[in-house]
Amino acid sequence: MHQTVIIVDDSFYRCGYSREVHVSQASSIEQRLAHVEQDLNDLNAEFNRLNSNQNWIDRIVGSFKDDLEFKEILRLGREIRQADRPDQE
Repeated sequence: MHQTVIIVDDSFYRCGYSREVHVSQASSIEQRLAHVEQDLNDLNAEFNRLNSNQNWIDRIVGSFKDDLEFKEILRLGREIRQADRPDQE
């Protein structure tokens, strides 16, 4: 049985990997079409995720509300910035 190897570059998924799909002559057109349809659905989902109508800042506003660890991070950052300032004499 003869096999063909198709290498698909998925860089558009932003995953940084390549996928090998082994297609034999026994594979039906329906099976191959099902794979293409699944890949198209994956692409559409990724596109919709990346191009959602909601601004990224709107998704994170309030996500650190009442977070004590985040308040500590802010305090330490402020302390570091103040220590880097030149003396005001």
